[in-house]
Amino acid sequence: VPHGQYLLYDALAKPLPAKVVVYQSCWCLSDAEVVRLGALAASRPDQVRVWCWAPGAWQEDGTETLKRMSCLTGFKMARHDVASDPLARAKATEAGVAHGLVADTWYGTSVRVNPLFTVTDAQPDEVWARYSNGDPAIAVRGNEVFVGMPEVSTELVWALARKAGAHSYLPRGEIGLATLWADAASGALSLQAMTNATLHLQIPAPAATVRD
Repeated sequence: VPHGQYLLYDALAKPLPAKVVVYQSCWCLSDAEVVRLGALAASRPDQVRVWCWAPGAWQEDGTETLKRMSCLTGFKMARHDVASDPLARAKATEAGVAHGLVADTWYGTSVRVNPLFTVTDAQPDEVWARYSNGDPAIAVRGNEVFVGMPEVSTELVWALARKAGAHSYLPRGEIGLATLWADAASGALSLQAMTNATLHLQIPAPAATVRD
């Protein structure tokens, strides 16, 4: 899918035009920034928002606050027990597989990460992946998504893009095999293969020029 990268400063300035926004590192926020992000979410109820690892977990003085995490994600948050389950990885649930994650696959990293966070009020159909001790690691409620591991997999991006109605230029089985570059000024799209393979480009509308 066409994509862009923004600073949090840019995201706070005005609503981003994307159908999916991934907040990768907004871990330490001011009160004003939390309020602003909430206002932006309210202005774009159609936009899927992905909150990674520890969104809003710390105040500017370093104090941890689960309340802020809940304000951003819409979930009731808690610390994940890393003493009994130290690896930041999770396996897809039936709900996750139904939306596009791969069954019997561990997502995340084998590196120990502390702290890790989980969701305490998610319904079974809202949990797309669980840590090995059963705690929710990926939870989806409406258009709000919490990802507890420090990884957003290609399968998850594809599933959320489909949920948001964003067009994927490659079929499901070819995700991750190429990178798409979009030039907003000219409307040109460029597909760069990442491996030696046959790719099937899915163009959503008639194009003036398509060439290899």
